[in-house]
Amino acid sequence: MKTHYDIIIPVAKKDISFIPVTIEFVMKNLSTDSYIYIITSERNFKYLKNKLPNSCVLLDENALINILTFSKVKEYILEVSKNSVSRTGWYFQQFLKYAFALSDYCKSEYYLSWDADTLPLRKIDFLNDGHPLFTIKNEYNKPYFNTMSRLLGLNKVVDYSFIAEHMLFKKDIVEKLIEEISHSKVEGENWIQKIINSCDFVNDKYNLFSEFETYGTFCTVNYPDLYIPRQLNTFRGAGLIRGRHINSFIIDKLSMDLDIASFEESHAMFPWNLQYLLRKYFKKLLFAKKH
Repeated sequence: MKTHYDIIIPVAKKDISFIPVTIEFVMKNLSTDSYIYIITSERNFKYLKNKLPNSCVLLDENALINILTFSKVKEYILEVSKNSVSRTGWYFQQFLKYAFALSDYCKSEYYLSWDADTLPLRKIDFLNDGHPLFTIKNEYNKPYFNTMSRLLGLNKVVDYSFIAEHMLFKKDIVEKLIEEISHSKVEGENWIQKIINSCDFVNDKYNLFSEFETYGTFCTVNYPDLYIPRQLNTFRGAGLIRGRHINSFIIDKLSMDLDIASFEESHAMFPWNLQYLLRKYFKKLLFAKKH
């Protein structure tokens, strides 16, 4: 039986060409009858308008809520670490996942965030007898919990990770989490700046905050009986096969053992990564010209 939840997919420019494939598999294998919201830069709309089904809605990432834009996140990061500004997009997409709960578009009790480079290869449910499901992993990155402790006074409370290729968020819990972050003693004019100011850019590495790890821990502490943890068979390195140049034969083989496969561009080998290498090359040229 299909259940109703919104689906959001934040999409960077590098994933524009792959997103129609992702949408095809999301519509086929995820048990919802809701709209799929593609959150991306308005500059990318022209590449997507004629390639997506009517169930997809394009949202401008810089207009989701009035306090969140790419340039604002960049400004906040520059105030604390010039060396970390290259990670602006990485932080921005995490904040977008929380911000959707505050937007006018979020009308369902739950919404599912799904990675743009990831295909669901089998039918997957996210609710079981009214309980939402966490997909658990084994990842551990201490700086995530250092940030969480400064921000919310929370520490790691389970022996697994909440960082997966997706997360089923509960709208009112996200709102409560944002409210608590907003009242944190950490300096900042809003919850976005408070998260950034909680990150120790001096002593730790660039990846200092996890929206999934923070939300999962917050739920476990405050709503211990709501979510049920479960494991899925996932493969983050599917791009190693032949990048994103996949066909039905490859998908059929993968689906024999896997629930989910991710196709990161950077994992591909030559010549399947030619487009990725060219983009990196021209990006370096552009950077050199500016400096």
